[in-house]
Amino acid sequence: MACTISGSQAGASTPLSGGGAIFNATSGVLVVVNSTLNNNQATGGAGDESGGGIYNAGGSATISNSTIAANTAQGTNGFGGGVFNQSGPVVLISSTIALNSAAGAGGGVANTNGVFSVTDSIIATNAATSATTNAPDAIGDFVSNGFNLIGDGDDSTGFAGGVNDDQVGYGWSPPRSPARTTAE
Repeated sequence: MACTISGSQAGASTPLSGGGAIFNATSGVLVVVNSTLNNNQATGGAGDESGGGIYNAGGSATISNSTIAANTAQGTNGFGGGVFNQSGPVVLISSTIALNSAAGAGGGVANTNGVFSVTDSIIATNAATSATTNAPDAIGDFVSNGFNLIGDGDDSTGFAGGVNDDQVGYGWSPPRSPARTTAE
């Protein structure tokens, strides 16, 4: 089964399981293009409260030119506030995953099993509150195709500052305005 979402906005959704905005099943083919998924919550129990924005449960998912922001994966097993990949291939291209949160780990993205490739994207300013690991932006194994900005990549593999033109870590700060003085 294929599903293409283009030029859309999905927000303020709270299902009683994983995938606050979208749940992609085992044989699903999901394509999200030029869309925004924001302010969704994945709730539930028994480990299915992951993927505040998208929960990929074994299908294939492509996310392009989209924003996934301000989503939440709740509960102690809440992983991937923005995107949770249980298994299957995920492709992220020219997209932003920011301001998401997870009660577990991977406030931005969590990949437990499958190929998750990232190209020309931002994964930063997310939060995770797990007592055992602090992986606010990304947790798991990833394939970088370059030109990514990853806020905190400490609990993930595949991202390295300066490799593939990736910027990793918060060792940078925005430019500041020069101090102004007035003559008296």
